Amino acid sequence: MSGYLRLEVMTMEGKVFSSNVQELQFPSAHQGYYGILPDHTPVMTPLGDGQINCLLNGKKTTLAISGGFAAVGPDHVTILARECKMADA
Repeated sequence: MSGYLRLEVMTMEGKVFSSNVQELQFPSAHQGYYGILPDHTPVMTPLGDGQINCLLNGKKTTLAISGGFAAVGPDHVTILARECKMADA
């Protein structure tokens, strides 16, 4: 386990967020929130509306999203959202 995941968040307008994070949570359209740590089992899921919460250098970072899809791998997460913006933490 490396201790980090590469998180990429994109919309149709372009890349919104890109960083190595220690953990994250995002809203699934069907299963509540997914919690993701390094070495997670690969999964692809539709996103619901809500927040992406990630731990970045020991600090919580929050992004507000509206729908889309997430592709999770053992060392990366790619989120393609309809809309996304940085939220107040």
